[in-house]
Amino acid sequence: MTELTYFVSRELLFLLILSALGSGPATFLSVRFSPLARAAMAPALGMCVGTAIFTCTLWFFPANKTFWLVPVVAILSLAAAAYRSWSAIRPIRSKNSARLLVGVLEIVLVFLLVSAPTVYTFEQNRSVGPVTYLAPDSGAYTLTIDGMVHESLRTAAASKPGTSHDLSQAYLAQYINGFQEIDIDPFEANIDALIGIGASGTQSPFMLAALVSGALGAFAATLYFLRRRSWVAVFAATLFGGPFFLQLFFDGSEGAICGLAVLLPLAVVGLDAIAETTAANAILLALLAAGLMALYPLFVAPVALVACVVLVSLIYRRIRGPGLDQRWLRRGITFCVATVLVASMMDPVVLLRDLRYWRSANGISGASLPRYDLAASVLPGWLFQSREFYALGFAGNSAVTNVLLSVLLPVIGAVIIVIGLRRHRSAWIPLFFVCASGALA
Repeated sequence: MTELTYFVSRELLFLLILSALGSGPATFLSVRFSPLARAAMAPALGMCVGTAIFTCTLWFFPANKTFWLVPVVAILSLAAAAYRSWSAIRPIRSKNSARLLVGVLEIVLVFLLVSAPTVYTFEQNRSVGPVTYLAPDSGAYTLTIDGMVHESLRTAAASKPGTSHDLSQAYLAQYINGFQEIDIDPFEANIDALIGIGASGTQSPFMLAALVSGALGAFAATLYFLRRRSWVAVFAATLFGGPFFLQLFFDGSEGAICGLAVLLPLAVVGLDAIAETTAANAILLALLAAGLMALYPLFVAPVALVACVVLVSLIYRRIRGPGLDQRWLRRGITFCVATVLVASMMDPVVLLRDLRYWRSANGISGASLPRYDLAASVLPGWLFQSREFYALGFAGNSAVTNVLLSVLLPVIGAVIIVIGLRRHRSAWIPLFFVCASGALA
């Protein structure tokens, strides 16, 4: 087998496991999500399911004792999805069959457009990873995952860093006694134990699968906003294969990629909860919130700020409109409190660790990361993904190319965003997150 076959097979394996784990929860999405959008949401939901379950199990047992749970949970989720979807199955007509085929082709196209450039790069270098450029993250993730296969978080936290003769377990003890997030590593460690491959052979393919999951989440979010099928959703999804995300990938930023992968699903489920405060929406929102807390807690503060802005605006609109009904207010407060409590209960290990993370200046300082000096002339092209991050200089391009990449394409992107914001008012909510993240940065 060639490196290409190894890489793609492992990426597809992880993506299929994510989809299987998320298939059951995806069937609880409201009718405002089309079947195609539910299928596209499944990997992001599965990422949160796997992270919550295996972070908790890894506290007590190493991954080589619990890996059998991966296929069990996947089969149970698929069975629940089949049971809930059975009543919706109808005899397939030619029109429905053609529509289904087009939807499948759109998802395959998203997978190919996001994956192909990176897979091609690995194939040209005859490698399956891990890869890192200026930020040494992948090596740390690989050591942590391999350590989790043989040691639980509880025993690692109790041991003194540097006492183990196994380098991966020694690093795990150092890591778990620090302040960083646990991330998706416990889930990946269980999959590695299941298939019998070390993290050095799976970390990069799994990270690319997480990137594709984010792209499919963007695809589903766009379908939710448009309320219809559109190739615009494919375009939005393929932006996850742009320079911004490729820089994160080749710097080995697994946590940031996984956190970004669940942001848009979290946003659209939150919007859907505003329209209908059901128990299903509360649980799905809690699941995605618990996943974000584990995957990348740095994003939790901007998300919480955006949630507060949305709640205040809803109360203000209610006061200005029909009036602030006590029943409506009680229902909203109950929904919010229940969501927070369920999210906390889904992953108590992560909750306790995140409390340490947020209290620690080391947890969010980014002291080990490289420092960048981004001039105003290069920011538009970088922010709108028309330029590659590590080639932001102007000297290697012609004047026409510089104008196209640095001015014209960012202006076109800005115009498209303004038109979208005018047509879809709810799209302002992610904009608040962008502003909050910019302020935090």
